Amino acid sequence: MKTIQAEKRSKAEIAMTRFWKRKDVMVVAAGSIPCIRELYILAKEMGTLHQFRYVSLTNSDYILGSAEDMIREALRKAALVPGVQVVVFYLSCLDILVRLDFHHLEENLYKETGVLVKCFYRGPLGKEEKERLDADTFLRTFPKEAGTIIQLSDQLPPPVSDGAGISDWMRRHGWANVLVTPAGCRSCMSDCDMTEDQKHVYYPTVVTRDFVFGMEDTTKKQTDALLKQTKLSGVSLIGTAVPSFIGMDGESVVDSLCEKDYQAVYWEADGFHDALYGVSQAELQQVRCKANWLLKEKKKVVQILGYSPLLAGHMTDLEEGLSFLRQLGYEVIFDGQQAARNVPALNWVVSTAGIAAARWMQERLQTPSIISRPLGDHAWSTWKKQVQELLRDGKGERKLQIHRMDIPKKYEEHILFIGEPVQIMGAAHALWHEGYAQIRLSSLAWSKESEKLIRSAPGGDTFHILRNMSDLVKERDWADVVYCDPWLFPFFSGKKTVSMPWGLISGRTGLSR
Repeated sequence: MKTIQAEKRSKAEIAMTRFWKRKDVMVVAAGSIPCIRELYILAKEMGTLHQFRYVSLTNSDYILGSAEDMIREALRKAALVPGVQVVVFYLSCLDILVRLDFHHLEENLYKETGVLVKCFYRGPLGKEEKERLDADTFLRTFPKEAGTIIQLSDQLPPPVSDGAGISDWMRRHGWANVLVTPAGCRSCMSDCDMTEDQKHVYYPTVVTRDFVFGMEDTTKKQTDALLKQTKLSGVSLIGTAVPSFIGMDGESVVDSLCEKDYQAVYWEADGFHDALYGVSQAELQQVRCKANWLLKEKKKVVQILGYSPLLAGHMTDLEEGLSFLRQLGYEVIFDGQQAARNVPALNWVVSTAGIAAARWMQERLQTPSIISRPLGDHAWSTWKKQVQELLRDGKGERKLQIHRMDIPKKYEEHILFIGEPVQIMGAAHALWHEGYAQIRLSSLAWSKESEKLIRSAPGGDTFHILRNMSDLVKERDWADVVYCDPWLFPFFSGKKTVSMPWGLISGRTGLSR
């Protein structure tokens, strides 16, 4: 097992830094979210986003064989961008596993566009390919530099992946998180998608035979050795694109560890969904499993659902509510950090990721819930009143959303919020009560599953979903002032922008204060 920790790699280690020194090279990447987000982060740091394009695919695209046509079309479009002389297709593990016809891609696209298209093998699987060249040798196959790419990318930032999100959420004392990956997926976490205070995150050392015969045995042996060495009591095994694609039996690994008196769980992430969906599914899985052994007598415990630093920000933002609950005599536990023994008296949902679990518990265990991120004295006062009502009644749901239409309107500026649905509803509610009449709420949806989650949030049926640049342009044209993550500021040139960091987009950089 090797450690994953928050740290910046030296750019000298990364092939892309050599390719992007040329102004006529366009890099195209496909694969799961970490494959493309890793390059997006690097391009953003180097100021070369105009020389990068990604292909948004699903696990099913690789399984059903539609990925190759989608990749081919993306490469063709990249080759036709003015100033491009070379297109580098930066291969992911799945591109190699499904054995795309790389030579055919290169030859046909060159004939069609007159632009050199080259496939660059990378990562642990790429190293096994006989066609693989190191970055410097690969560069020597390029023609002399000629041309400059100036056309800006029209793609939104890829989000933090489901696996990274689950690792950020799951921080139980005495447990390790093991990202089951051939190593590539860990780079994105180290660079941006885990906080600096998180410890005990690992990934296994795998070899070629693991991709043929399965990753189960290697994961079992190395996890067992890790737990013996570290004296930790439990482990979260977190799936990624490769184990999902080859059909890894994560439960067999869990059973093997449990037979040795360790606690273990397998989170079946596939790398093609974002952290919002990943944490939502993990919390739902956890509360369903816990329901079988939770003591049904409700104790003076309030459970926080949907919290992780990347999804919900600093815990200090919740302090007023946490202090109030403790003053009432209630213990407060965070679902990803402490295990409940009894059915909680109340669930406080602080991000959209916790809604599915809360509503399942509401239906099956009659656990009341409040879905709210209050901002301002009025909202906090209402929240405290509603909390006391729910604790008294022992059932029901309360949620914070804009509902009073009789408040006098003083300002006509068009205010656009883009971010985590529960959080931006709280901020929008505060401005609404100050008299702002024109408010619009938007959120990024990487998949149809994430869009469904957004729609489940308070006021979700009114949200404007951003799937691509054309959706964002419509919002930009409407807005006067935009509250959003700083990574989105470049898309709103000429507009007044207000920083509202969202770790789903900017990772740990948005948490710095």
